[in-house]
Amino acid sequence: MIVKNTNEGWRIITQTNHAFLATQIAQALKENFRTEYWLETLLAISNHETLETDFNSGERINNLNLPIDFREATSSKKELYSKIESMVRKASNRSIIVGALVAEHLMFLHKGDINKKSIITLCKETIKNAKSLHKIDDTTFERMYGVVRFCDRLSLMICTEELPDLDRKFEINDSLDIGKVFLYLKDKSIKVTPWPFQEETCSIYIEHKLLTKSHFKDDSDFINVFHKSLVERSIFELSK
Repeated sequence: MIVKNTNEGWRIITQTNHAFLATQIAQALKENFRTEYWLETLLAISNHETLETDFNSGERINNLNLPIDFREATSSKKELYSKIESMVRKASNRSIIVGALVAEHLMFLHKGDINKKSIITLCKETIKNAKSLHKIDDTTFERMYGVVRFCDRLSLMICTEELPDLDRKFEINDSLDIGKVFLYLKDKSIKVTPWPFQEETCSIYIEHKLLTKSHFKDDSDFINVFHKSLVERSIFELSK
């Protein structure tokens, strides 16, 4: 989960809602970024964060009884491997292409952390088998995965408020086939250059919950308060 301590309370964005925001971003891209496997690409983006990354694994609160942001959470190698295996296999049950894209993304995100041969083999074999079964060449697969990585990164920057001050630009990444893409803030909107989206402006949103309780007894207390809290919405405008 993505956690921010605000004056009103703890703002919590689930990993799965971050993935939904990434899917909104993908759907707004120009059509030339789409391959014949566009549906599978969207499914990979929406499923690259699953319930395993919300509340079903890892820590929720720290030893001070405060919510833990995913960037601060720790997990054992055993937990990491179990999560990766579960996510790749579940994604592959939707489509082996979805599984392959999720496997590629997990290897990118956890590069240097994965050293268990069976997990590496699972990811690489899933990618190999998807390419073979559907006759996907390396260039096409790279274009598909580039969309996954771009949308995930931009969504995460918005969710974590990793946004530049006025008159500064932050690089999103260079995973689309148009080179490096940057964002900056102007007139209360997020400017993106070069512009990768179909329309001249697009509106996207995230949902979050605001928890007004300052401390939590344990994980169960936190989850109970989370589920009882109302959903709120934040809208963002992307423009040239």
